[in-house]
Amino acid sequence: MLKYTIKRLIHLIPVIIIISIVIFGMLRAMPVSPERFMVQCPPEMDPARCERERQAFRDRYRLDEPLPVQYVFWFGNLLQGDLGDSEHYNQPVSSLVGYYIMNSLYLNVVVIVISFLLAVPVGIISAVKQYSLFDNFWQGFSLLGISMPNFFFGIILLYLFSMRLGWTPLSGMTSDYLGDMGRIEAFLDLMRHMALPATVLIISSLAGTVRYVRSSMLEVIRQDYIRTARSKGLSEKVVIYVHAFRNAMIPVITLLAFSIPTLFSGAVIIEQIFQWPGIGRILIQSLQRRDFSVVLAMNMFYAVLALLANLIMDLGYAIVDPRVKLN
Repeated sequence: MLKYTIKRLIHLIPVIIIISIVIFGMLRAMPVSPERFMVQCPPEMDPARCERERQAFRDRYRLDEPLPVQYVFWFGNLLQGDLGDSEHYNQPVSSLVGYYIMNSLYLNVVVIVISFLLAVPVGIISAVKQYSLFDNFWQGFSLLGISMPNFFFGIILLYLFSMRLGWTPLSGMTSDYLGDMGRIEAFLDLMRHMALPATVLIISSLAGTVRYVRSSMLEVIRQDYIRTARSKGLSEKVVIYVHAFRNAMIPVITLLAFSIPTLFSGAVIIEQIFQWPGIGRILIQSLQRRDFSVVLAMNMFYAVLALLANLIMDLGYAIVDPRVKLN
């Protein structure tokens, strides 16, 4: 397992390089030069001073050099942990990204854990009790959750629970008077702010995952070896949770692995609606403000996240199914 993991990590290196070239090239291919977006000159500013500031910006990022030299300079700094400086936020991108990534992790880890802890047993029971009242309820729930857009459901929850009932805060991650709270009060305040965006994401994730687990289990429990296990007199719990569930977990692992980057990218709209200070919201704002250093860092983060999810998926296959060979 360790040898395979190291081998796969080595194989990821050229993929990351190719992705970085594509992302860097796409941003540099824009028809307007970056310094005209990044260095804004008000009408009253002396044109000579404006030109000096723009030239300083070009010198900092070597924009007068050929494109390959610009890429090598950027990628070399990236390998050293230097992601550049955000012109809008006026701070290093590494510290900016680190803060907002943690905020997204608080939200998305809760969503992933709760949705899969609920979806796996619900999907199994729905498959075992196919066409029962329980199964019909969750089939209807899944259809509704998949059909309803996240932003629409989020707006409904905001209106009901924040504006009408006042049970949850309207936006943000913490209250303004957080400094006066103790640890328990601060944690409860965070949970109150997280309740609505987490609920929207959990329902969306739960709806698709339940259908996925149910379909996988239905396919497995109809196999010949499941009928053979039953004919040997094994209890239904042993047949379902020992023989069937392990094989049904293979496609579920795929969904679990790729839910990680999907949730981070899918949370962009929810973070905007609830004003949650996460990485998705910062990416949208940076695109609007043409903050190129932040945009490059965010896109590389999503790319690396997707590659690591693919690696986790392959390792999960080998753990669940011994027939999968790690070559």
